[in-house]
Amino acid sequence: MKPVSKLGADSATPFLPDWATFRKDVLIPQYYLQPLVIRKLAGNRVLPCKFDGKYVMTLPTLNDISDPKYAKKPMVNDIEIDGGIINIYMPQISQTITLDKDEVKLMFAGRSRLPIAINQMLVKFAQREDAIGFLGDSDTEIDGLISGGTDMGNPTGAWGIETDSDGVLSNLQTDIDAIIDKFLVAGYPLNTPIDLVMTSTIYTKIKNTVLSYAPTMTNLDLLKNKLYGGKIYVTNNCQSAAVSGTANTCIAILRHPAAFTLVSSGMEQAQRRTGLWSWRYGLREKFSMKVITPAMIQWYDGISIAQS
Repeated sequence: MKPVSKLGADSATPFLPDWATFRKDVLIPQYYLQPLVIRKLAGNRVLPCKFDGKYVMTLPTLNDISDPKYAKKPMVNDIEIDGGIINIYMPQISQTITLDKDEVKLMFAGRSRLPIAINQMLVKFAQREDAIGFLGDSDTEIDGLISGGTDMGNPTGAWGIETDSDGVLSNLQTDIDAIIDKFLVAGYPLNTPIDLVMTSTIYTKIKNTVLSYAPTMTNLDLLKNKLYGGKIYVTNNCQSAAVSGTANTCIAILRHPAAFTLVSSGMEQAQRRTGLWSWRYGLREKFSMKVITPAMIQWYDGISIAQS
């Protein structure tokens, strides 16, 4: 005869409470974020806006003037102040949840359900901001750094190749030099920091490839020395395709106010009764991305890190 399972006693087929402890103060998320980068890149280039019913922000711009005259005697050289207008469209990110009276009271793993839902929404908002910032959104006609920046064309070759067996990833360094040279030829201020964003596969390769003539240095150190104080950010959100050994992206952004800007209202929370026993809770944010000078944003995609 098989033993009968009894609460609080040893048996062949015990109840769950007999052998497991349910922790009500721990909730392990089964999801994760790529490093969130776009707001770090923007720095102080985030323009505030309000929920005022307007969907367009207009920014005035100031154009350059003619050079002054240079002669033995002063000359008449009247100038005109000239500018333009940049329109930034401001779509909204939004998400909602509906809970009835009993669900609000019912715990989820010992925690209130509504705060859990709100926190998960905030995670999704952050992910969406990065996706919009890099890839834009075709439905609302918003350009990101990739869709609104400048394509440098095909890389010189695979970025994992060491041409002279000295540890220097020659094609990588050559292609980054080409971007920097393009910034300088365009007349942009010398020594302006250049920020790089790259997929994780590239970053892993360059930080692990040691220079044979300087064993304490890697290609990552070489790269940092070229950026005039710019930073290197790593995220796979900068491309829509899956990252692999042959599919990678690297973006260079001049840290200049005319490169790009973000617009954000901050988060607004609201609730509304939707039925006799239920309420809908929602979050929304006006958020937009505007590439102002495409030439200040240069990128390569389809980068391979093959070694030959």
